[in-house]
Amino acid sequence: MPERNTVIARWDALTYDGSAPGREIPSLHIYLRPAERSGETPGTARRLFQDLVSRFYSGPPFLEPREKLRDTVAYALDESSRHGSAGALEKIHAAVAILDRAEGELHLYRKGPMRLHPPPGTDRPAKGNGFETVRLGRGGSIALLDGAFEDNFPGGGPAEAEHGRVIVAGSTAGISIRLDDPWEEGESPVPGGEETVEILGRAVLGETKDDPGAPAHRPAAVEPEAPEERRRPRQMRNPLLVAAILLFAASALFFRYRVNQRDRTASMPEESLRAEPSVPVDEPSAPALTQGAKAPVAPPAIPAGERLWSFTAGGAVTSSPVIFDGTVAVGCRDGMVYAFTLSGEPLWKAPGPGGVGSSPAVAGTLLFFGEYGGAVVAVDRNTGEEMWRFPTGGKIVSSPAVRGGVVFIGSYDKNLHAVDAATGDEIWSYRTGDAIWSSPAVTGDVVVIGSLDRHVYGLRRSDGSLLWRLRTGGPLYASPAIAGDDLFIGSRGGTVYRLRAATGEQVWSADVGRPVHSTAAIAEDRIVIGTEDGTVLCLSKATGEILWSYPTGERVPSSPVVRDGVAYVASYDRYLYALDIESGHPLWRSDLGGAVYSSPAIAGNALFVGTNQGRFLALSLGDSESP
Repeated sequence: MPERNTVIARWDALTYDGSAPGREIPSLHIYLRPAERSGETPGTARRLFQDLVSRFYSGPPFLEPREKLRDTVAYALDESSRHGSAGALEKIHAAVAILDRAEGELHLYRKGPMRLHPPPGTDRPAKGNGFETVRLGRGGSIALLDGAFEDNFPGGGPAEAEHGRVIVAGSTAGISIRLDDPWEEGESPVPGGEETVEILGRAVLGETKDDPGAPAHRPAAVEPEAPEERRRPRQMRNPLLVAAILLFAASALFFRYRVNQRDRTASMPEESLRAEPSVPVDEPSAPALTQGAKAPVAPPAIPAGERLWSFTAGGAVTSSPVIFDGTVAVGCRDGMVYAFTLSGEPLWKAPGPGGVGSSPAVAGTLLFFGEYGGAVVAVDRNTGEEMWRFPTGGKIVSSPAVRGGVVFIGSYDKNLHAVDAATGDEIWSYRTGDAIWSSPAVTGDVVVIGSLDRHVYGLRRSDGSLLWRLRTGGPLYASPAIAGDDLFIGSRGGTVYRLRAATGEQVWSADVGRPVHSTAAIAEDRIVIGTEDGTVLCLSKATGEILWSYPTGERVPSSPVVRDGVAYVASYDRYLYALDIESGHPLWRSDLGGAVYSSPAIAGNALFVGTNQGRFLALSLGDSESP
């Protein structure tokens, strides 16, 4: 389990530890808990958490850590108020801190019964809501403790620290911030000793002399400066420190540029986005150099999350795209499948009169998809010309899987159908106890499918005979994900399963406490999956242990995609998130302009995804290569 940059979501609290090992850049630390532990963290706390993390990494550049804290908190609280959650904020206990290791200072915002527990030997806990700055000694740790658990802290200190959390009787009771030793040997960050804590100034939330009537959920006035004799000259102690701070400043400027660019793009008229790429995905080859000629200057990489192009269809784009031979194809509820070049030039469109939510699949010269009217359709992959159509007895949401010249697809007629890919003739079908929403997966001689009848089925690929069946705790909307000999699938009952594909033997099951609609993305030793309460979960592939979780603002039926250590996942809160696979640390997010049901696909430096508002988008991943 990762020890740093870790997001931990529990039913009783949301915590975040943004420490950067070996680096002296300021780090963000968060503790949020509902005042009444009702069994789940309310949406208000999740939204506040998300806005705090997002603003910290993409807010105004060049702010001092103290100003950065005020900006981050003010933005998050204003966003929550804008969503009509001002009253609910009063019921949340909060501690938000920015640790400036380079200066030996902790800038802190507290709300509710949160108190500070300094390092040993300097136990002078502060009380009250608001902002404050604390000057720290080096080594050890400092804890922010929830007063609701005060009777459980032996000697007033934390009982147990685990990955940045303070644990009391299995519950999160605060956060512990490790104070690494960034100073040179023999130096003390604070005059007068190595283990001193000084309160440099405090503004009490809603109780300041300057604004006694300030709302309880808004930041108060800026705290007073420290007395002259307590101020330290801010000196750069070594070249590495200078480089680190310059790097942080440059990163902040880069983030600000990206946010401004995205805001400008989002405000463009709809007509300017329709099927008109703003930046080509494919770059022309560089010309050969002649003797004495200057090398051409390579164009700068498009910042990650920037829109490359956008197409507006006539209905929701709930189908996930398929990419093949420089082409991306996607279905739409308007009754069409659209094909584009990777740079956004329209190639062809094929009718699926009932509307297409099924994601296409490609094999040989054909592209296959299912339509809500109940038919499985094959079209020419280069022209969109229809080659054959096979009707089932119910609408099709399931996406086709093609193996060995056979198309496997589920239907609301409760059957998994096996259809000849060349002719459209049915080879066999297997009837389950309810409609099939899930998409099949094929491994070896086994076809695996989930049904709304709460069962996962393993069928013999050649004839459709039943090999095994496993009952789960809820209907199966998610599709099985195959890794080697095993498969992973989550149920609406709130459990994720790892099963042997050949036998159905259960390797482990993990109760994640929330319904799962999303299909798992597999990355080496872990899997990433979305849930219906808006949380993205990362589980150990070996044990099912939750390694980290990241809350978005709404449900996540979209399935993540993982590349180069980053998990990309879209949410109904209209954002696409890029999360570090090791830690859950948010790298960036992009406003897609609408809720997302479909799953993203990646080719080269571009990510493709559709929205429920009818847009199909290509976003930059910030790389220099072309698809």
